[in-house]
Amino acid sequence: MIARCLHSCFEQVYPNIEIIIVDNNSTDDSILIAKLAASTQQQRVLITQCSSTGQNYAHNHGFTLATGDYIQWLDADDELEASKIALQVAALEQNSNFDIAYGDWEWCFYQDGEFQHRLAFNSQQLEDPLRYLLLHYWHPPHAYLLRRSAAQWLDDITAWHPQTVVSTDTEYFTLAAALGLRFLYVPGAVVRYNHWSSTQKSRCVSYWKRVQTLHYMGVRFQHYAIEQLKERLTAEHWFLLRLNWDFWKLAPSQLFQEGKFCFWLKHQQKNIGMNLTPAEARIVLAMNQLDRVDTLMGHTNFIIRLLWKQVVLQSGVNNTNITEALSRCVGLLPDSQPFTLENQSMQSKTEAALEHTFIDAIPIYAPLFTQERFAVLRLLDKLRVVGLLSQVIPRESLEVPADNGVSVSL
Repeated sequence: MIARCLHSCFEQVYPNIEIIIVDNNSTDDSILIAKLAASTQQQRVLITQCSSTGQNYAHNHGFTLATGDYIQWLDADDELEASKIALQVAALEQNSNFDIAYGDWEWCFYQDGEFQHRLAFNSQQLEDPLRYLLLHYWHPPHAYLLRRSAAQWLDDITAWHPQTVVSTDTEYFTLAAALGLRFLYVPGAVVRYNHWSSTQKSRCVSYWKRVQTLHYMGVRFQHYAIEQLKERLTAEHWFLLRLNWDFWKLAPSQLFQEGKFCFWLKHQQKNIGMNLTPAEARIVLAMNQLDRVDTLMGHTNFIIRLLWKQVVLQSGVNNTNITEALSRCVGLLPDSQPFTLENQSMQSKTEAALEHTFIDAIPIYAPLFTQERFAVLRLLDKLRVVGLLSQVIPRESLEVPADNGVSVSL
């Protein structure tokens, strides 16, 4: 993919660009392709060798050679739209109180070198980027453009940490938010994130290792957020900064309906229980249906996906009001739909009807339904604190089936 990547650099309408290509012990013909491509261009292209293997070593090495006032990170298999850098430079020049620009992006899927389909994600101005980034509101790293001063501050704290082997960009840009750097949304500054091989680095790391990495990242986020933003941290920030990263399953429980708008979740083996709203009961039933062992964040993502499948089959729901419907489903908006434990046969129908639809193809960290995910995450943490979740020590494969879920009593 490096030829496509470099072509997108050469096509930038912004005129004053230097391109630094870091060879990180490649064993294919990438550098030969890069040298051939660079030989036909007038831009300043520097090809350098980084002997320490690892993406973050390469990032840090490349930064030591960069001379620009702005820094654009770019992986060798991704692409920039021609106006991307020009739009973001202009926006930052006009808005001196911002440090990092970001834009829209497309998730492009290839199989055997052939383009299959594209998912487009339009961003928005984030008034609280730390909250969103802690909720994994994800953009690929090349969606951003940084002032050199911002990149230097991040380099000073080793934000591209050599020991981080996955989700490296999540760490980098969440640390930027934890430092208090200001993010500016630039509409129309588009990049393409290419998914083309099951052997890409981000898809070769076990889920167990990913979670361990996220836990270690959380410690760093908390440290710098307290150091730089302590007086500005809200209760939501503290909740996300201290998020539990252990593995859990739903404890053996019974769910009772005690009125039109009241449910009771009771532990079957302990004298523990909790009142639930109809929306909270939906979330618990979804968790039980999924029958998983996972982290609170992992459960949240899969619950949102299942509830998404359910609400799209509701009468009157379409692409324009799907977020509103999901917000009602998880309790963020008043819900006029009757909900009883007797109508849950709908779930198997929805799962069967949508099993192979595009919803399952949407990557789990796509920047969708952030508010709704936060509502689910808060409920799961309450269940954990009360004792209605059981902690599990999983095997590294994490293929641990959950036993003993919720039984429904009418």
